[in-house]
Amino acid sequence: MKALVIAAGRGSRLGPLTYKRPKALVEVLGSSLVERIISALKKAEVSELIIVVGYLGHKIIDALGDGSKHGVRIEYIMNPDWELENGLSVLKAKDKFANEEKFLLVMSDHLFDHKLLTEFIDRDMGVDECVLCVDEDLNRVHDLSGATKVKLGGGRILSIGKNLNDFNGVDCGIFLCSKAIFGALEESMESGHYSLSAGVEILSRKGLMRYMLVNGHFWFDVDTISDLRKLKTYLSSDEGAARRAFMGGDEDEGKF
Repeated sequence: MKALVIAAGRGSRLGPLTYKRPKALVEVLGSSLVERIISALKKAEVSELIIVVGYLGHKIIDALGDGSKHGVRIEYIMNPDWELENGLSVLKAKDKFANEEKFLLVMSDHLFDHKLLTEFIDRDMGVDECVLCVDEDLNRVHDLSGATKVKLGGGRILSIGKNLNDFNGVDCGIFLCSKAIFGALEESMESGHYSLSAGVEILSRKGLMRYMLVNGHFWFDVDTISDLRKLKTYLSSDEGAARRAFMGGDEDEGKF
């Protein structure tokens, strides 16, 4: 199975950390965010990757090369319009998946346990359906205000968006997609909406968006310096200390 990795953004909420490097190359404890994504994909036996780059994309290409040093194969797509929302980066990869019945779609700033991915890959889905990993344990979400929220019902995603008032889960940034995602994104962009969530919302209205609950598996969305500090705590602590960090523990002021 192929994986599409979206790594086009700057990550302006990380401030000076992304002045001279793209968000995907920000490091925590010696490894960049995108390297941690690649490691999880490889452990789940996904070794063929398409990475969409944009802001300072040449630095990602220089850092990762053809993927051989990580035990994977990487192709790159450049999105010169990376300042638009992330759905455009997904759509840029349409031709690369023309012959795929299904593929993984992950974000370079959403980390996850490879065991979650292994379980997710085997998920059944119908023709033209897509599946999203969702966490319904809202107490585990370290930044609920900034999370993409979802309304779940009847085994399907009924609605999705950052500003939902009625929701019972959050988007974990891990998708199992059919080619229907590209048609949905084209439809949403015709009305001026360029986010991935806008395309997912169109599929949800057609009853084509299913979900899988993460059921306690690790995942983490990195948007801010505070998020990086919490992630560092998780990666360097036992599970109990990590869970306390998620709930707003002390933050150090050192380097990542």
